[in-house]
Amino acid sequence: MTAQASGAQVLLRRYAAGTFESALEIYEADLPGMAQAGWFPVGQVWGWDTVASAGWLVSGSSWKPGDGTLAVTYRRDTADSK
Repeated sequence: MTAQASGAQVLLRRYAAGTFESALEIYEADLPGMAQAGWFPVGQVWGWDTVASAGWLVSGSSWKPGDGTLAVTYRRDTADSK
């Protein structure tokens, strides 16, 4: 996962796992703590590790086995609670 810069309003956290479902479980476990700290997800993307994995060309598409990463962008909630 990624550390945040002091005073940042946007944060990117990475959840690495062997499958999307496994990464999603890690993200879901992290979500309540992030929300409690004032961070809320605004976007996400899943991708396979293209650097450490060997790849194959299958029917014109590249496929790389190995771990992937769920990257989630969070935004700090700055609204005043009343």
